[in-house]
Amino acid sequence: MNWRHFGLLAFSLILSVGCQTRLSDEKTYTLDSADIKTLIVDGVPRERELKVTATADNPVSLYVYLEADKAEVEPKIDVDVASDKVLAHAKDSKEVELTATIPSSETAMIDVKTKTDGTTVTVKLSD
Repeated sequence: MNWRHFGLLAFSLILSVGCQTRLSDEKTYTLDSADIKTLIVDGVPRERELKVTATADNPVSLYVYLEADKAEVEPKIDVDVASDKVLAHAKDSKEVELTATIPSSETAMIDVKTKTDGTTVTVKLSD
């Protein structure tokens, strides 16, 4: 390998490490009172500030937590209680804005639930 190829390879590696894609996702769901919609945000090699916004036609509750804490958190969410492991939450709101710090390489989970059948909710995730 000559120096020109080595330089090009090194430059490519620096670019790929330095350029992380930003999270920007928006989806709309219709939920019934028995539903919990779980959104999963894959981990990245750096700490991130995850922003979650939601608007709904009926009150919704949102819970942000780490996948590693799922076994402890989910049973409490089923009964509308936020575990100490929940990073951010909002209960019974039509408009929600949350921010949670997600450690590097950790997968985040967002649970959305409602008490009203036929609730339409739009959730936007960004960092």
